[in-house]
Amino acid sequence: MASERVSRQRLPLWAALLIFFVVLTIGSVSATAFSWLMLARQIVIDVNVPEKMQATAQKIAQFPQPLPEGYKYLMAANFEIMQCMVIEHEPSGQQIAFYSLPGPTTDKDSKIFLDRAFEAGINTTYLAAKFHEVKSNGTIPLLGQQMNYLLGEFTDLSTNHKGDGFVATIGLNKAAKNILIYSYPVRDHAYNQQVTMNLLNSLKGF
Repeated sequence: MASERVSRQRLPLWAALLIFFVVLTIGSVSATAFSWLMLARQIVIDVNVPEKMQATAQKIAQFPQPLPEGYKYLMAANFEIMQCMVIEHEPSGQQIAFYSLPGPTTDKDSKIFLDRAFEAGINTTYLAAKFHEVKSNGTIPLLGQQMNYLLGEFTDLSTNHKGDGFVATIGLNKAAKNILIYSYPVRDHAYNQQVTMNLLNSLKGF
């Protein structure tokens, strides 16, 4: 039973959305539903294509091209109404996951969103983990916006390995969307927040 629970929790957000699109199509014969299926199929095809990953990245934020030395794209998916992407910093064994989501963007909304994201834990294609301790929190100015963040200790649901991870949210009023960021180490590396900030500080805008 425990292994079944872990398996369910490891389903990444973008994969869950793909399943939703497929179910929507099965339940309807409309042209709209069929177009969703075609979109889902294309997302699967494009998820690891370098040019497509770069294009999706630009819908989230103005990332430098190429990325700073040591960073590389691992995957990206564009669902039109939302985008997600994972970047890895190879020297430190650290990954930074970005989600661009529509929704309320006031500072209060952003903080509520942050608390919910922290409670939900990390759920990417590369790591499923739950936070169990807050170590620090605060606000960091970034490109004229306020980034709310929490730094905490998590437990990997597959290995029970403990590590530190970073969760942040940025509410973009003009774009009417939120940016959700998870940053975490993989392969038993220690978390280094400066690796996260170096990438964020390389952005040209939102």
